[in-house]
Amino acid sequence: MEDYDDDPIINEIDIFNCSGIGNQSFLLQFPLVSRNSDVPSVQYGRLDPTTDNYQFIVLPPQDIMTSSDKGIHIESTTKVNMTQPLAMAVLTNNQLHLTPIYQTLQSRPVPGQNGIESKDVDISFCILEQLDQFISSSTDDISAPMSSQMFQKKLTDTETDMNVELLENLDDSALQSRPPREQLVLKLIRDKTIHFDDTLSLLDLKAHTEELLSVLVEHAYFIQGRWTIKPEEIPEKTLPRELRIARNFMIVLFANKKPLTNSMFEHFLNLFNVKREHMVKILEGLGIRMKGGQIISFKFKENPQFENKYKEYADRGRSDINQLKEMICIAKHDDHLFDPFFESA
Repeated sequence: MEDYDDDPIINEIDIFNCSGIGNQSFLLQFPLVSRNSDVPSVQYGRLDPTTDNYQFIVLPPQDIMTSSDKGIHIESTTKVNMTQPLAMAVLTNNQLHLTPIYQTLQSRPVPGQNGIESKDVDISFCILEQLDQFISSSTDDISAPMSSQMFQKKLTDTETDMNVELLENLDDSALQSRPPREQLVLKLIRDKTIHFDDTLSLLDLKAHTEELLSVLVEHAYFIQGRWTIKPEEIPEKTLPRELRIARNFMIVLFANKKPLTNSMFEHFLNLFNVKREHMVKILEGLGIRMKGGQIISFKFKENPQFENKYKEYADRGRSDINQLKEMICIAKHDDHLFDPFFESA
């Protein structure tokens, strides 16, 4: 495929057929990289029953991962909804052979399972100003749902598709003119912790329920039936960067239905090098002192309604909490970091 071709013909394309998932053919969509680079090589695929997503073990080309990294990577997927069925056509000796494509999937690395930290990945993308020629607005074009910027955000969180500071300055009437996902994200940032269905009713967004469920798992953590904004998405003027790991620690505690006991309070302060006066910011919209100040608990009563109505997303939320717990343990170089806090509760 030459760069100057207006209508290039793709002579080779990877179709992955796996006996472990029913001899079904998948079209995997990878990020936009150099048009001269090799495609990733898929080695194995399986269905993850906890998330109902397909996972693939991939040998990536050097344009996707660092040039020094030659390890195997686990890629999770998101289904691309197509309005028309797809098939792969092979023309041999004037005979046309069609193979139906079971699903078209966007591929993204699974954090913490690829031998390198996702934020350390150096990706060689096309120049952003040149991407318009690759991105289609057609609902039937498999390139439409994915762009290089979006994949970079998945890996590094360095790109964002909305201006949070701009949204914060909008009054309620102006906010209603914004897309539903922006309204929900701003509500998360303002309130810190929300009950999903109540928020949809308040913002009159019930018609967008299915669309906004994916916004939850992208921007928030799941705690006892509610969702709290990810600390890294709270503006720094509201929550300084150095306090975010401490807030994440409290999120993991509360998600596991454990309080911070008075006996472990000083240990918590020393562990994250924070002071008592910082606790107001760390616990905003999240925790409250109870039993005469003896424990700090989750601010809200457990609500099982979300799990009953949206079990898939509740499971994904719990999976994210487990990954967050692992990341905090890695950051503190202690696999048993949470043990004394869990045992004291």
